[in-house]
Amino acid sequence: MLSYVIALGVGVAAGFFLPSGFMTKPKSLIFNISLLGLLFFMGVNLGRDPELLSKLSNFGIISGIMSVTVVVFSVIAVMILMRIFGEKSS
Repeated sequence: MLSYVIALGVGVAAGFFLPSGFMTKPKSLIFNISLLGLLFFMGVNLGRDPELLSKLSNFGIISGIMSVTVVVFSVIAVMILMRIFGEKSS
């Protein structure tokens, strides 16, 4: 875990010192390949699970509950912040 934090810190530090257009195309390609690799291996892990089909219904229910909860609490947070800071009129 510490190695992840160190890698993130080194990346942030490098971002401060490197020019803004540094390795734009290679960086985008590396990011896309890494993302595709991550998705592939997640699919492999899901595909190896023999109880996946029985778990799918639970995933759907949990995902729905989480989505509704996030929306409700986001709206509540915005309403509270609007009352605290007030609406800004142009």
